[in-house]
Formats: sequence, structure tokens, C-alpha cells
Amino acid sequence: MRCGPGARMRCGPTGAGAGAVRPEARARTPTGRVAAVPRHRVSSRLAAVAVLASTVAACTTPVHSDPANAPNALVSSLDRIRDGQARLGGSAACLDDAYCAAGLTRVYGIQLGSGAIAFTTPAAAVSALAAGAIDIAALPGSAIEASDPRVTVLRDDRGMQPADNVVPVVSSHAASPTLARAVDGISATLDDAGLAGIDQQLAGGSAPELAASDWLSHHPALVTVAPPAGTAAIIVGSRPDPESAALAHIYAGALSRMGWSASVAPVADRMAELQALGDGRLALVPDRTADLLEVLSAYTGASSANQHRNLVLLRAALSDLGLVAYEPAPAAAGDVFVVSSGVGSSLGVATLSDLARVSGAHAAPPAPVAPLTKAELATDTESPPRAVPSTVGVGSSGAEVEALQARLDVLGYAATVTGTFDEATRRAVQAFQGDAGLVTSGALDPATARVLNGTRAPRASGRPAPLPGDVNSVRAAPAATGGPKVVYLLLAGSPSGETAAILDELAAYGAKATFFASESAVGAAPETLRSVRAAGDGVGVTEWPHNGASPIAVDVLARTASSTQVAVSSVDGVTPTCFLPPYGASDPPARARAAALGLQVVLWDVDPQDWRAPGADVIANDVIDAVRPGSFVLLHDDGSTRGQTVAALGQVLRTLSGLGYTFAAVPGC
Repeated sequence: MRCGPGARMRCGPTGAGAGAVRPEARARTPTGRVAAVPRHRVSSRLAAVAVLASTVAACTTPVHSDPANAPNALVSSLDRIRDGQARLGGSAACLDDAYCAAGLTRVYGIQLGSGAIAFTTPAAAVSALAAGAIDIAALPGSAIEASDPRVTVLRDDRGMQPADNVVPVVSSHAASPTLARAVDGISATLDDAGLAGIDQQLAGGSAPELAASDWLSHHPALVTVAPPAGTAAIIVGSRPDPESAALAHIYAGALSRMGWSASVAPVADRMAELQALGDGRLALVPDRTADLLEVLSAYTGASSANQHRNLVLLRAALSDLGLVAYEPAPAAAGDVFVVSSGVGSSLGVATLSDLARVSGAHAAPPAPVAPLTKAELATDTESPPRAVPSTVGVGSSGAEVEALQARLDVLGYAATVTGTFDEATRRAVQAFQGDAGLVTSGALDPATARVLNGTRAPRASGRPAPLPGDVNSVRAAPAATGGPKVVYLLLAGSPSGETAAILDELAAYGAKATFFASESAVGAAPETLRSVRAAGDGVGVTEWPHNGASPIAVDVLARTASSTQVAVSSVDGVTPTCFLPPYGASDPPARARAAALGLQVVLWDVDPQDWRAPGADVIANDVIDAVRPGSFVLLHDDGSTRGQTVAALGQVLRTLSGLGYTFAAVPGC
């Protein structure tokens, strides 16, 4: 409340500074400018108390003292912050980011006024801050303006900003151990200092190509990893923002210097980036760990300050799209929040929590209460009905999850009613979203819930029943699972020079597997394929364009899968009836075309990514830790050197056999 006619003096009840008066009162002139009003000096303590006594009863807001002779811009900024109306300025991306503008309110409780302003450069944001046009600025942490003496950096003391390192995302079409070594070497050299220099050049108006060229000229000693003969060209994607373009030119330029055929191609945004990587139009895109994870998790706040956790979650989400994240660069600069040095000094703030306290923000929210268990839900009669959260995802539990799982089960998707949103539920939701034409986030957002509730249960049809492991289709009949402790091993790309060793390992444990042949491999090693049949193992076909959603891919499927069937039947007289889509690419049109060819789609739930050759122990441990009764395990027998896969297979067979597991060919293959 303002006290006294025209004066901007504030007063409050009791407490520190309760009776203080601003050193300088201000009033509006006819032109609207703020002008100084002569100070009223009180000669004695008793007189001051007498003057204030008449207003204490009417004033309830604490008194604030601004510096003597403070500029109008500073006073206005201080008032807006104290009134919970602070203006924020920063890049357009920051203003839309869950960890920038929205994060200030969500994590710190800082209420922002209307009229946030987007700036194209950090320098423009700092100038606006100094002029009082904005009160808080978000700057790239690597920007030189963050060390400008006109600003005070506020520490993010509650960890709002997630770890967001540069990470190369690679298409499975292009991924190889050799490319991994080359790209990882580039990433290891791209440190915080290098990224800061790049961002500073971009902020100064340099073209991304020039900033990249400058970085490459200062790093001539990159380890050279030459491409194998016949390696396809590497096309690196570049989104429109300058940092993305500069990073794309750095990776492409470094690969070119090593002897790779590499170039840069534009891509509109992250969704287009993922699509282009998935169908092989792009081989690599340097991106940001946390930013990309937020896109893949439907902006559910999955990213955190834990870099390792973000990378694990990102790789899991990318694997569902058939994509790979190589090792991240140490470059990890994010946004920082600053106020003008005058505001920082006047308010005595050093952290965002300090700013929240000064602006009257609410206290940090308490830790969330643990969700009720299934048993507690059944006996809970006192609690009021709980509101359904806007988005339900992995880790959620309770009645809403039970309802979701039951609905998915009715609609024919693989879901077990447990009350806990686990990985199997996420895959079932993702499968439904794909069939319904929604964004396949795997989380139950409001849009998915509306479509889910309006979808009717499928009617019986004459199409072949899907096999276990096909998470995109109707649940398999119990008789097809082969018992409670059966594991189905899938060998992709057979036959090869390692097939005989794989057959020996299987025979040693009385195990069977299913080998999925490619047309070229069959032509190169027909006798090896006959030995697979003679051993009693299953034979299917693979080789399919990687973008299952494309009409072109559906047409090509008819040619490639059909020609592979012919190639196999010409060798052993049996036409294969099972199809393994590379990268799990599968949608309703493609599955219908496969069914027309007499093929049933087989997918997997355990993928140790043995093609990356991480070591036999790593491959074996990944399988042993993830396998469950009825699991489908994807391994590779595709003509490359698969010594690690063979060694890991022996460990898997030995360990799981000791636990009572058996190994069978996929039924019907």
C-alpha cells in the first residue's frame, strides 16, 4: 500500500526495518516521468515514531529502501521484482523451455510479469537489463556477457538446470564401431572452453561455418580414424539455430579431415531430425542431451542434473526409434540467470532462491508423498478422490495406471494390470499411439487418453495371430509362449562366417534359435543355411527399409522380403513365414503387407546392441540382467566379425540354463 498522497513510501508492522522510510520519495510529473520529491528529514527518533504511528495501522507491506539517488530504471525494476511482476528476457528457446522461464516458477516459485522479451543476442539482453526494460535475463553460460560487470549472476542453487551435454545422435544405417571411434574422438576434444568460444563468436555475428572452421584450425591433432573401404557418405544434420549449425560443421569437417566423405544438410526441427535419422537421410546430428530427452519424453520433466541418468534415459528412448547416442562431449554450458548489478547490490541476492525470497515467492514444495500401494488403494476409504495427473508415465502408480493397463488389455495391446507404469506399459502405450497416428512418446498425455477412451476393442479377423515379442500387436495366445522359462534367440543377418560357431554353442546346451536371413547372405553361403535347417533351428527373413511408416517402404517390403523368401526356398525348399524388421520398424500397413506375403512380424524385448562390440561380458550381462520368461533376445550374425557375440552367447546359455531356462525357435518359423 502506498502511504501519503503522491509518495511511494511503504511501511509495515513490526520487525526489522518495519518503520524505515525510503531515503527518496518519488512522484509523477505531468509528462509521466518520475521526479524526485524533497526528502523529509526528521530531527529526532521520537518525531519519526510519531509521524509513522498514524500510518502503521493502515500499512501492511514491508518497507523497502532503495539506494539514494537511484535511477528511475533501477527503482522500477526493484518494484516489479518485489511485487512478483519481474520481466524476463532471453532467447526465444529459453522463453519456451521447461527449465528456463517455466522453471523459475515451477522450481523457485518466482512469479513473472507479462511481456517476456525474446532477444537474438546476449548483448541485447544485457543492454535491456541495464536500461530497466527487463529485470531478469537468461544468458548462455558460455556467453562473455555473463561476466559483464553490469550484471550479477544468480546461482541455480536448487538444480533447476539439467545436465545438457552435446551428444552425437547416429542413425543405425550409418552406425559402426569405426564411426563410433571417429565421432567419440571429436566429442572428447569439444570441451567447455571450445563451446564457449564458438558461442561467443556466434553471439558476435560470425557465421556458423566460420566458427566451426576456427575451432577446427585450433584442434589439428584430432586422432585420425580412417573409414573402411566402401563406406557410404556421412550426412550431418543441422537445425536452424546457430549453435546446431556450428556443431554440425565441426563434426562434418573433422570427419572429412580424417578421410570420410562428410557433408552438412539442413533439418527443420528435432522431430524432423529424428525422422531423417530414422529413415537414413541423415547419418548423424549433434544435439543436446536434456533438450532431446525432453522431446522424446513428451516434456514430462525427465531430465535432471544427473548427466549419467539423462544419457541412460536418452539412449533407452532412442533405441525404440532404432537410433544410437554416441559418447557425449564434455561441453556442457547451459543458461545462467542474471540481474543488473544495481538490483543485485540493492537486494543482496546471490542465488535464485534469494531472488525468490525477495519477490515473496512461496517456499519450496515439500517432497512428494510416496504413492499408495495396490493393497493400500484397496482398503483406503478416507482419502478424497485423487485428481488424475495430466501426464502418466514410467514410475507412476495407482488407480489411473490400473485403468490404463486394463483399457490397453481390452484393446488387444500387451499390458498386464499391475498398477505400476513399467517398461512393458510404456511400450504398449507407444504401440497404441503409433497405430492411432499420435506422437509415440510412450506416456499417457491428455490427447492419448481421449483417443484411447474413444477406441473400440478390435474384432476377430482372419489375419495370422502375432507372435510373442510383437509389442505392436495383439497379445499372443498363451500356447505360443512355450512355457514359463523359455527364451527365444533371434540371430539377424544370417548366414555368415560365424554361424557355424553359433550352432556349436547352441548344440552344447541343446538350445535352438531362429536365424533371420538376408538375401545377399543366403547367396554367399547357401551351405551354411542348409546346416541351420539340419540342426533344427528356425529360419526367417529380414532386410527391410528402415522407415516403416513410409508408403515407399511398404512397397519395397513386398520386393525385398519376397525375394529373400524365394532365395531361402531355393536353397532348402522351405518358404520362410517369419519376418524380423530391422530396428523394429513396424506399423499397421507394413504388418498387413507382411501378412499378405504369409509373414508374421517378430520383434524383441531384449537388445544388448552387440553390433557395437562393447565386449563379450557386457553383451552377456545385458542379456542376463534383462531376460524374463518368454523374452525375445536380438543378436547379430550378419557377416561382420562377431567373435564377441559368439563368446557372449556361450555365457548366456551357460548361466540361464543353470537357472532353469530353455531356448526354443520362434513357433511357426
